[in-house]
Amino acid sequence: MKTKILLPIFLMAFWACTDNESNPVKTDVPEPPPASSETVPSSSSVVVQEPDSCGSFVDARDGQSYCTVKIGEQTWMAKNLAYAIPGSICRSDNPANCERYGRLYSWAQAIGKTDAECGVGRNCTLAEGQFQGACPEGWALPDTSDWKQLMRFVRENNEGESLAASLLSTEEPEWAEYVTATDRFGFAALASAGSYNPENSFTGDDRTFFWSRTQDTFGDDDYDDAHMFLVQPLDEVVWVGSAGKIAQYSVRCIKY
Repeated sequence: MKTKILLPIFLMAFWACTDNESNPVKTDVPEPPPASSETVPSSSSVVVQEPDSCGSFVDARDGQSYCTVKIGEQTWMAKNLAYAIPGSICRSDNPANCERYGRLYSWAQAIGKTDAECGVGRNCTLAEGQFQGACPEGWALPDTSDWKQLMRFVRENNEGESLAASLLSTEEPEWAEYVTATDRFGFAALASAGSYNPENSFTGDDRTFFWSRTQDTFGDDDYDDAHMFLVQPLDEVVWVGSAGKIAQYSVRCIKY
């Protein structure tokens, strides 16, 4: 049974609630004040481009092809990463789901490290700036500031509709119960969901998660958590928050 979260769209700092007590999602990262024109493009100066055709980028490691899309000043893959890192899984452990939704990765896998290096309880200091992680050459795992820039641009240019509607794929029937998706910017978020352990994988019909490369240091020094980006059609909520590194979420790569 799903627990409905009644929160206004503009609220970005709250305790995340779901129907599973083992959910490692924790306190959200407060959204900073509106950025200056130096960091956030204005709607008058940026044209949102239609997604390139699928196959516009091919990962040389495994031959997987990806659509790409320019949203403001950022260029994103318009499809979840599907590169097979040992230990990564498919939604509900069904290999067919990797074809549609990409793979689900622990945080250590997403940043291209081992659990011994950067897993639960490990303080993992990453270099500033571009950081490839599990992404192909020329692409990077986004940090929390990248996700927040995406949120700002969408909010400023989506004509007042919810961020969730603007980011969710129109080709995902599992969203229809909660929201009419427009995919206004071509981000095409699908119901890839997430997993908190091998026996507990969300079906994905009411939320989807993406990793940030930013480690969480809020509140304690146990290094058990990292930042993530959530798009939840239930109540049309989008936010940046924290989750246990053991969780397995999707990866979207950004061009640097």
